[in-house]
Amino acid sequence: MAAPTPMDNPGLSSSPTDPADPAAPGEPTALAEDALATVEDLLEDGTATPETLADPGTTTADGATSTVTESDLTLALRDLAVRASSLTGEERAEAERLLARPAGDGSTGKCSLHGTYGDVTCYREAATPKSTCSDVVCVHWVNKGSALGAGEKGDSYNAVPTEDDGPGGAWDGTAGDGIPDYVEVVLAEMSHVVGTYADAGYRSVVSDDGLGGNDLPDIYLGEIGQQGLYGYCTTDDPAVLEDDQDGTAHVASWAYCVLDNDYAASEFPAHTPLGNMQVTAAHEYFHAVQYAYDVDEDSWILEATATWAEDYLYDDVNDNVNYLRYGPLGRPAQSLDTFGGSAHYGTWIFFRYLTDRYPAATAGLPDLIRELWESLAHDGAGAKGYYSVQGVEKALAARGTTLNRVFPRFAADNRRPNRTYDEAAANKYPTAPLSKRVKLTKKRVRTVQTSRLDHLAARHYRFVPGARGNWALRVGVDLNDVAQGGAVLATVKKRGQPATTHRIWLKKDGDRFKRFDFRRSQVKWIEISIVNASTRYRCDLGYPWSRTCQGVPRDDARKQVVRAALVR
Repeated sequence: MAAPTPMDNPGLSSSPTDPADPAAPGEPTALAEDALATVEDLLEDGTATPETLADPGTTTADGATSTVTESDLTLALRDLAVRASSLTGEERAEAERLLARPAGDGSTGKCSLHGTYGDVTCYREAATPKSTCSDVVCVHWVNKGSALGAGEKGDSYNAVPTEDDGPGGAWDGTAGDGIPDYVEVVLAEMSHVVGTYADAGYRSVVSDDGLGGNDLPDIYLGEIGQQGLYGYCTTDDPAVLEDDQDGTAHVASWAYCVLDNDYAASEFPAHTPLGNMQVTAAHEYFHAVQYAYDVDEDSWILEATATWAEDYLYDDVNDNVNYLRYGPLGRPAQSLDTFGGSAHYGTWIFFRYLTDRYPAATAGLPDLIRELWESLAHDGAGAKGYYSVQGVEKALAARGTTLNRVFPRFAADNRRPNRTYDEAAANKYPTAPLSKRVKLTKKRVRTVQTSRLDHLAARHYRFVPGARGNWALRVGVDLNDVAQGGAVLATVKKRGQPATTHRIWLKKDGDRFKRFDFRRSQVKWIEISIVNASTRYRCDLGYPWSRTCQGVPRDDARKQVVRAALVR
């Protein structure tokens, strides 16, 4: 199915009145070379995961960032794979080595050993890889020491722990069966992950035509923790490397995954080794499932929904809580669909917000996310060829609501996470910060707050009564036109009562005045949440997948004015 056109979606436009593009899209070869350089830099620096990164952008008081870094290895390898057809000569060969499987048993040939621009993980050439499979997945590994059989050669760097003593040791398993206990635990957990997604109705990972020994999806174990990696998935599918037309075809693709060979506490100090392996398996394999719908989908939604999946498969681990401060909870003035740094990981909370409100589920996984991914596909059951934000809009429309209604309330509710999310108090979720707190008194009877706000972002202002007597608060807002996503909500905290939130409906031009009781004896504070809920984009301009629909938003940096004054 062809990509949606402006006629398909009223949010798309090529009008000459659209704002100028902030940067020109790259040529295919230049984008491919950038993708190759990104992977090389990640491997050279050992900074492939967000835990080791500090966001380079300046941060405002309410958490907006000026720049972010595209840093995830899985998505960097995806970008390289879908751009590889534009590379030639040594650069093409280098891309194929970087995409090669650790055992060299894939479509791109032999991987290269660690070192400058070596593959992420590569078994020693003389090593003897081993495999074990369930009905749904295969695990591949290399041994060392006493675990080697006759005539086998090991790989001391990538080898898994030799323990084979069954329950009671570091890892459960079957004692003395010749398969290391760690491998057996990985196989059991991966089988659980694969089965859970299958039972929930998600597509099976695309068959890899027998690579890795059979048609089942392949999981490789190797020493990646020393590179700062928990795991990754990528593709060596010729349908992508050869036929994806520089990432514009929106094709389904197979994938293989790599997990660490032991999740040693010295490399992964947070959580237990088992917990780290579990959430990595859930997250990374969800990428493999996503690729069965569209390997070319927008980067932010790939990561946000994969991080969301962790919360349902292994709810007790809560690793994804670490990223909340980088997403809408910590940075409300940052666009929801930001990709870079750790923003896209923190955005999982938006999808948790949706599935908490629309919990209809199959096999324990809410249907909304599966239906969303079906709509993003360009062929097969449920395919609509939508891009990320468009798919979210359609999923909400199917439930009788709109993103314009849900997102502003989401933004306001993030000011009170303990009332919004069941696990917020126990897991110490951050609270979306205020842009400004203003106390109004007889000496300061009015204030004007002016700012710029990007699409799918919000700011919060709190006004506190500081004058005795029968005062009211008159609030005036001048926001985006309603057609451009302007929205405002008021939250009133009366003394001795819970705060209550309601939406203030704007005029078409985004203006509105509203009067509130502001007696200090009755009201503790009033918060005004202003929202740019625009979902209007100019799509298919040839930008990288770090931009929604490979285009540009039409309503960024919109001027927002909030006026507040004491009146009788």
